[in-house]
Amino acid sequence: MAQCGRPFRRPHHHTRGATDRHDDLEQTQRVDDQRRGQDVFDRQRLPVKYWSIGDRHFLGLAQGLALPSSRAKTATRSSSSGTARSSCSSSSSSRWAYNWHPFELNGQYFVAHTDHITDSVLYRWDGSHYVLYQSLLENSGRTFAHFTSGDTYLVAAGLAQPPSVLRWDGARFVATGNLDGLGTRELRVVEKDGRTYLIRVNFILGTPADPRPSLISQIYEWRDGGFVKVADFPTTGGTDAEVINLNDRGTR
Repeated sequence: MAQCGRPFRRPHHHTRGATDRHDDLEQTQRVDDQRRGQDVFDRQRLPVKYWSIGDRHFLGLAQGLALPSSRAKTATRSSSSGTARSSCSSSSSSRWAYNWHPFELNGQYFVAHTDHITDSVLYRWDGSHYVLYQSLLENSGRTFAHFTSGDTYLVAAGLAQPPSVLRWDGARFVATGNLDGLGTRELRVVEKDGRTYLIRVNFILGTPADPRPSLISQIYEWRDGGFVKVADFPTTGGTDAEVINLNDRGTR
C-alpha cells in the first residue's frame, strides 16, 4: 500500500503581526461558528480547490481565521487508474488562509497560497512534497491569477495592498508593477480572440466600524507588457467572477 508523506514542507519561523486594518467582515460568522464548536470544514465557506499531479490528487481547504493549532489544510489521495489506494491529510504553515492557486510552469508544478496575516507564498512540488519556494505578498492575501504572454506572469492580490504583477524570470517570480487601488478579493483571467483580459473584483474597504463594501471593480487588457483598464463595473461586497459564453448553441 502506498504511504502518504506530508505534502508540505516549510521552515518554521517567527510570524509577524498583521498590519492590515481592512479586516474582512466575512470572518465574523466564521468566528461565531468556531466558538460554538461546529465543524470547520463544513462551516468555513472558504475555497476548496482540487488539483492533481500525475496519479496523485490534492484537495486544498483554506482554513480561515487563525485559532490555536489552526492551519491551512490539504487532503491528498494517491490513485492508480482511478482507484484510490491511500489517503492522508496534512497542513501547510498558515495563520489565516484564503485560497490556493495550482499551476504548471515549464514542467514544474507550483501552488500559490494566500494568507491574511502572514506572507502569501509559492510552493514547488519536488516529486514527493510541496516545498516553500518564495514569498509573493506580505500580508492580507486573497487571490492569484496567472497567464502567459511571451513570458509567464502571476498576479497576486491582497485586500490591503494593490495587486502585484510578477514575471517569471526563469528562476523565480519578480515584481514588474502594481495595479492601482485596494480591496481586491478575486481575479479571473480570460483569453478571447488572442487577447488576455483580467477581471478584478473588489470586496471592501474601511474598517469594521466604518465598512465601505460598495466599490468599483475593473476589467483590464494586457497590452505591450502591461495591463490597461478597459472597463469599470460596480460591486457591493464582491467575492467572485465567472465568464459566460453565449453562442448559437447555448451557454458554456
